[in-house]
Amino acid sequence: MSLYLPALSPLPDGREMTAAFAGLDRRPVIASGAFAHMQNLTSDAYPLLTVRPRRARLRTLTKPNGLWAHEKLCWVDGTALYYGGEPVGTVADSPKTFVNMGADILIWPDKVRYNTHTGEFTHLEATVTTTGTVTAAMCSRLGEPYTGLTVSSSPPDNPANGAKWLDTSTTPNVLRTYSELTGVWAAVPTTYVKIEAEGIGAGFQELDAVEISGMTEDVLNGSFVLYGAGEDYVIVTGLLSAQHTQSAAVTICRTVPDMDFLTENENRVWGCSSANHEIYACALGDPTNWNRFLGTAADSYAATVGSGGAFTGAATHLGYVLFFKENTLHKLYGSQPS
Repeated sequence: MSLYLPALSPLPDGREMTAAFAGLDRRPVIASGAFAHMQNLTSDAYPLLTVRPRRARLRTLTKPNGLWAHEKLCWVDGTALYYGGEPVGTVADSPKTFVNMGADILIWPDKVRYNTHTGEFTHLEATVTTTGTVTAAMCSRLGEPYTGLTVSSSPPDNPANGAKWLDTSTTPNVLRTYSELTGVWAAVPTTYVKIEAEGIGAGFQELDAVEISGMTEDVLNGSFVLYGAGEDYVIVTGLLSAQHTQSAAVTICRTVPDMDFLTENENRVWGCSSANHEIYACALGDPTNWNRFLGTAADSYAATVGSGGAFTGAATHLGYVLFFKENTLHKLYGSQPS
């Protein structure tokens, strides 16, 4: 039997200094300075690690309909919208979907927005119905009325430079302007009509996509983009042979689609509708316009998807917009509607 025990090598020792707190790390192998568990701890005293303060009841909600975070906490209690603990607006008593866009918090299904910088609480949709006389007449792109417009099947004699002639010899009629330099009546590619009535343009702005109904001149009913808007007028594309006046009510509305899930990406709000099997995006930087289709990079976007089932969520990930279904993922590429 051996008289000696086997020699053991001493364990090395050392000191490691952590200069930065890496936070909570749930991975199987965590980084130096990170913590796998932080129950009842807080980093409020960084770089020191301390015990969290006692929990306290700050507020009791009667009927919580949604909770969101911007620069401050935002929530809906019943019909009251709160931001930073202060009531800022009134909404319907229903569950809410929120999305941030810059300083705005957008809320569905109410289709309202609260600007956290200015404190404004406004509706994304707008509708105006006139109650008085409505007039419509041809005008320039800037809304200036055409004076001395000739309406005939043949050109006027001895026209001045810039004279306007509505050529009725063709169908549809063509507006032409005279050039003294070339002696030619050139066709005007785009013509405009100014619709005037008390309050008809309230709540609208230039390049709003709207629906107009109630005009007795049928050519002015339908979907239009406003090329000008003021308190008492709007400007749309169209062609009239004479000034039109009516007392019947005219309705102009700007609509926003109903959506189940929302996300923001590349200065647009994106949403999806299970009922319509569609995906939408607002115009660039403008959450009030979802039907502007002018063929530009700033247009709105809408597409019908062929996959079955209801949407279950939406998210922005690595610069892409993702829409989820139970067995399908829709991923949108590109930065413009085309």
